[in-house]
Amino acid sequence: MEPYSIPPGDAWRLGRGPFAFFGAPRKCAGEIDLINESASRVMVRWLPVEIFEGQEVTNVGVASMAVGVAVPPHMKLRTRAFFQLDSRVHPGNYRAVVLCGTQREEATIRVSDDTRLRFEPNVIQLRGGREDVLESAFVVINEGNVSETVDKLALAYLEEWHLMGRATVEAMRSTENGAGYQAYLDNLVAEIKRSMPQPARVELKAAAAELRPGESREVDLKMTLPSDLNKNRTYLGFAKFMSGRLQFRVECNGGNTMTRRPQ
Repeated sequence: MEPYSIPPGDAWRLGRGPFAFFGAPRKCAGEIDLINESASRVMVRWLPVEIFEGQEVTNVGVASMAVGVAVPPHMKLRTRAFFQLDSRVHPGNYRAVVLCGTQREEATIRVSDDTRLRFEPNVIQLRGGREDVLESAFVVINEGNVSETVDKLALAYLEEWHLMGRATVEAMRSTENGAGYQAYLDNLVAEIKRSMPQPARVELKAAAAELRPGESREVDLKMTLPSDLNKNRTYLGFAKFMSGRLQFRVECNGGNTMTRRPQ
């Protein structure tokens, strides 16, 4: 697809730079001026970028500046534009030269920290009894642009699946007829409080602590289930891990003290 509907020059042109852009690598945003001196509507989809200066020139991964705007006849329009860089570009300041026909304008790009992790599987499923020590493993992928350190310890906050529905029914059963809404609400809050277990301790171990941008690492985990889980209930929860969250689904099938891997 052509970058514009009418070639730049006498008909329309880019405003004077330099332009400033800021953001995470995948979307560094800024503003530019487009000046249409013709009697026709001009569609500007993108503008080519000729060179990049600064650190990691070969890894920046950009060849154009996305615009996507229609400029009415005889109008100067200020609009948003975007650079989409390689996700692993390190935080820092970069310079580009944007081409618009024979026109060359500088753009400064300030790339910010982008902490972004992906986990496989995205939900860790475990099954065991109260106070069991359950073992599993997952893979963490660093899709951001800064290095992160693998945590060794975390707390998983679990909540019974469909807790509100069950607690509502239990509160209705325990509230006497004619007791009023306040009594029902008190019973509801008490039932929710009784059903919330203590956090589960999670121990984590990886071959190397540092995870650089673009790297992946297998992590072993051991979760000690709380003693106050309810038998035959399913719990959903999360644990803060590095800059992300591990998601859990835990099925409580009783109570004993043995170490097991998930079935």
